[in-house]
Amino acid sequence: MTMPPDETVVSLPLEDLALRVLRYFADEGWVNRHNLTNEPSWTPSHGSGLAQMMKALAEAYDWLAHRGLVALDPASSGGWGFITRRGGEFSRIRSR
Repeated sequence: MTMPPDETVVSLPLEDLALRVLRYFADEGWVNRHNLTNEPSWTPSHGSGLAQMMKALAEAYDWLAHRGLVALDPASSGGWGFITRRGGEFSRIRSR
């Protein structure tokens, strides 16, 4: 799964964006808030609204973390995380 253009990301309701981010993490095989919201990770595939997109992605990540769908990996440093058991179940249910 790829992220939609920056205009679409910013216009999505928070819950919808958060679920897209969860599926993105599952597809990509990594969870890291810093990398998700790091502008060079997205350019040049996204346009001039990149700063707003980064803020929207940060909100989405925090929404997931607050609900226990992603968590920091205790065996890792640098902000690496994982999709929790609850996040995996939630993702499977929502993708049906």
